[in-house]
Amino acid sequence: HLRALCFDRDPEPIKLAQQNIKHAVDKGLLKGTCEAMLCDAKQLPLEEGSVDAVVVDMPFNHVCKIQQGNFITALREMARMLKPHTGRAVILSRGGGLLVKLATELQGVWCVERQFGVNIGGLDASVVVLVRMGGDWDARKSANEGGKGVCVQESETAMCEVFEAEPLPEGVGMFT
Repeated sequence: HLRALCFDRDPEPIKLAQQNIKHAVDKGLLKGTCEAMLCDAKQLPLEEGSVDAVVVDMPFNHVCKIQQGNFITALREMARMLKPHTGRAVILSRGGGLLVKLATELQGVWCVERQFGVNIGGLDASVVVLVRMGGDWDARKSANEGGKGVCVQESETAMCEVFEAEPLPEGVGMFT
């Protein structure tokens, strides 16, 4: 059973998402359940290790400045929610290089499975696919404990040494 949750801190996108969900339900297009909620992405109302996958469209228009602290906060919150060893994060961002660098620095937490460039309405961006490893997502809880996973890049796909991650099926996550 698929359960999709949408979050935003701005009421207007939530209102629009709720209208889209209602339309999908009315037309019989929704397979599973979907909810749109107003909340801060820094503290999502989900239990630790309870989520299979997250898809994130990071703000990236000309007004938004990519800030390293925001990426670190987002990576930690995603790691908190995702199931260790199987959870995946698919992230669209103009700061793909910085995102990969920061995810790699959170040793034992993330494995970069794939990164590729896309063009969205004339804006160059990246899609980054991360696999949640077993390491402790909260560095404050234990400084150097947790998984000792290391990722080794091989073309577009990284192989995780701690466990074998299945690559995404061809065409999944591609934007045209």
